[in-house]
Amino acid sequence: MIQLDRSRASAPRALLVDGPAHLASTIEPRARSGTLVSKDFDRSIYGSDEVRRRLWTMQHCKCCFCERHYEIKHATVEHFRPKAEASDDVRGKGTKRAGYWWLGYEFENLYFCCKNCNTPKSTFFPLEPGAPPLPPRALPWVSPERAILLDPGVDDPEPHIQWKWMGPKHGYVPVGVTERGKQTIRALELDQRDTLKRIRARYYERHVAPVIKRYRSAKRRGDTAAATEARDHALRLAEPDAEYVGMVRFVLRKAGIL
Repeated sequence: MIQLDRSRASAPRALLVDGPAHLASTIEPRARSGTLVSKDFDRSIYGSDEVRRRLWTMQHCKCCFCERHYEIKHATVEHFRPKAEASDDVRGKGTKRAGYWWLGYEFENLYFCCKNCNTPKSTFFPLEPGAPPLPPRALPWVSPERAILLDPGVDDPEPHIQWKWMGPKHGYVPVGVTERGKQTIRALELDQRDTLKRIRARYYERHVAPVIKRYRSAKRRGDTAAATEARDHALRLAEPDAEYVGMVRFVLRKAGIL
């Protein structure tokens, strides 16, 4: 997980015109009456092909959380702040409160997300103890809310998440070093999903470990040209369009390359 540059994309017409119209005609009245459910939101608006394409491009074709590359058809549009209902425990358990219905069609609340991250997150959206939720119509980028989960379009995850070596089978696994980091990892199961751990470990073994080995070998030999070439290769692996960049940057810093 890395911080995303939201300036790389803008909201399409469906969200700017059709979204507000549907909020006024359907969503807000049902929210006010207490009958709003998730399926009341129009997927053809917030999940339109154009919305998906813009998010996919903004995120370098990656899931905003696990950083795995996906084809555009193999992921969903995620509401960072849940649209109909929010809960203070994972998978919709715990105490529930009204969702952020007015953000249901806000581009800044939407991300391109794989189903493996979207499903466990569900409606989980805890706040700091004693923190009030946003009142209806308030925008979190104008009136900040003391949310616990890391927002990839707002927050830099690096101060909150580090990586621990768990052996060749699982490679580097994320570890929260702050409460926000811990709860974000827990919500998305970034440290629990076996398939994700194996894929990350294989990526490290095939791409990251060899370039670190080349760099260190060149430094020991005093081969400046080879060390520079290896470092340049390593830096390309740390660019935002590469996979698992959060892990890669941590490992490269540990190796003295970044």
